[in-house]
Amino acid sequence: MLLDLKLSSDHDAEGLELCSEILALRPDSNVVILSTFLNEDLLNQALRRGAKAYVLKEVDVVELVRIIRAVSRGGTAFDGRSAALVRALVAGEHASAEPAFTDREREVTRLLARGLTNREIGGRIFVSESTAKFHVRNVMRKLGVHSRAEVAYAAGKRGLLDQN
Repeated sequence: MLLDLKLSSDHDAEGLELCSEILALRPDSNVVILSTFLNEDLLNQALRRGAKAYVLKEVDVVELVRIIRAVSRGGTAFDGRSAALVRALVAGEHASAEPAFTDREREVTRLLARGLTNREIGGRIFVSESTAKFHVRNVMRKLGVHSRAEVAYAAGKRGLLDQN
């Protein structure tokens, strides 16, 4: 079963509760948690509740199919970023689940959240439109989102829109 971690706008991790319920009713089920956020606590909870995989939504389709097939055969699987976090957990390290944002990326994030285009962002931070586009792509990659519209939500959840 492919199960989204966030099932409603009210709760960020309802999928974990549902994972527990599914496995209580059908212990032989194989659950793959799909999440926007790479978070040590959420990943750990998913595994403790019996999920066989934790996958970020940014994963490409080929990788997702590989993971689903591995889990359907009774194994466990993770996308590359989640696997690195699992290795850190197993090694007893506290991994930083959140990639570091540069001051420039924080500034670009705030401008993106205000709805500015790449050209407008470039004008505000005195760089070319292509350089602004580069920063926008980095921000979206680090936030694990696929659209500009998701930036404000994901950045707000991480406190990146606060003026520092």
